[in-house]
Amino acid sequence: MNYQDVIAASDLVVCKAGYTTVAESISGKVPIIITARDGFIDDETVCKGVEKLGIGKRISNNSFLNMDYLLDCQEFAQRAKLKYSSLPKRFSSLHNEEVAKLILSC
Repeated sequence: MNYQDVIAASDLVVCKAGYTTVAESISGKVPIIITARDGFIDDETVCKGVEKLGIGKRISNNSFLNMDYLLDCQEFAQRAKLKYSSLPKRFSSLHNEEVAKLILSC
């Protein structure tokens, strides 16, 4: 299974704050609901970058486990999809490493 194709075909990605999944989501212009893992310092940076860009929403681990985020995810996904069109062109068709660097620069 090619996860890049699965993500690109999705309306919304719910994931941990890993660079690869986030980068694939950004490259595919797919809104992201993201959660940080305890003990992973980079997760905090990724979550902040995604939120700052307006294409993702951070949720707590409890919210993820309880699925509380499902209540407004459709409305969020619509807003975030629109936000992609206002991002600088440099976010289009980037490779994962380049997207990671852009997230870190936010």
